[in-house]
Amino acid sequence: MPVKRELVPFPVKLSDGSRLLPDLPAGTIGPANFDEKINFVSEIGEVRKRAGWDYPAPTDDWLGDGLADFADGQPAEEIDAVRRPNGTYAIVGCGAGLIKYFDYDTNQWVQIGSGYSTAYDAGFRWWQIVDVAGYAVFNNGRDLLCTWQVGDVAVTPLYEFREAGYASCGLICEYVDGVLMCADILEINDASMAAVMNDPLPYKTIVDGATTTRITFRRVWSNEGDPRDFAATVPGTVAASSTALTLAWPMASLAIGDEIIINGAGTSGGNLTTTIGNISGVNVTLDDAAVTTATAQDVYLSTAESSIVGYDDIEDDGSAIVMQIPLKTQLITFKASGHIWQTYYTGDLDTPFAKDRVTKKRGVAPRFPRAVVCVTNDNNEEYLVFPGAKHFYRFDLGSQAPQQER
Repeated sequence: MPVKRELVPFPVKLSDGSRLLPDLPAGTIGPANFDEKINFVSEIGEVRKRAGWDYPAPTDDWLGDGLADFADGQPAEEIDAVRRPNGTYAIVGCGAGLIKYFDYDTNQWVQIGSGYSTAYDAGFRWWQIVDVAGYAVFNNGRDLLCTWQVGDVAVTPLYEFREAGYASCGLICEYVDGVLMCADILEINDASMAAVMNDPLPYKTIVDGATTTRITFRRVWSNEGDPRDFAATVPGTVAASSTALTLAWPMASLAIGDEIIINGAGTSGGNLTTTIGNISGVNVTLDDAAVTTATAQDVYLSTAESSIVGYDDIEDDGSAIVMQIPLKTQLITFKASGHIWQTYYTGDLDTPFAKDRVTKKRGVAPRFPRAVVCVTNDNNEEYLVFPGAKHFYRFDLGSQAPQQER
């Protein structure tokens, strides 16, 4: 008859760490003693533990070669971890006008982008790296944003951001599920859009000037789940019974096989939905002929019909947005005046985000916006902490006002 055995818990304290040692003498432990290694990475001469999905660098790399040597012996100005939905992972860094990822097989940085602005360039803010829906999004407040996925040989300009009429933005963050939220927008003036996009380098850096207007309290956001999708439109002209569409300027975001909509080119002046059969510059061959002549009408990807892409203004007192950071289900926006706004997702295509001002009077503005951090304490309370002019402050959704930290 089977004997029932009671399992009795046995507490092991940190001071009793010796109880966790293996039965084998420490000097005899080696590869031959392993039956299976889970969550470990083997390297020559050592077995290095993985931390979840992340591959931490050996200590020596932080002190000398490897990760610490980003460019000419200097560390990266910004560094972060990014991950594709399939779990593949990489450390990426920015600095000295370069973007690189760290290759653990060769123990060195690999360049994936160059020619970007540096801290010496007027208008440069600081590098930001945000992991959005499997894409690393890079921004420095001056250049056109770019994206990268683990495995790509180089970064890709965020074409649709420029094609939607934006030169650059001061701040980025992720909100909801894969939405890239951009704030402090440098817009291209409508009258200058054709000249900018027909330039031999339409995606180059565009700084403040006659062709642009900076709207520091404006936010724009991507489609949900795709930080590259900004539902850009371009004027196009096509004659009735013709499959030849002429765009007002080239669109790098359009490709053969894309389904597009041409306003006014369908039956009785309705919209025509068709597919791009061929595209070369501004010349597009459609799979279906237009029914009605459409002149300088909007052309856009059919996915824009169900997109949440849009913009809003937190005009308030006219001060600039200096920081945006998620807190629980809300997006908290700090303005230069000290006003704090919260945004929540509605799920409505026409008005996907609703916003409210939570401070009733001018409050405490973050002295160093980059230093605003989200904290979870031992009681599982989540709140923001940031330095003001003289003190550190705490902000949570309950009090809805900055409280001086003691």
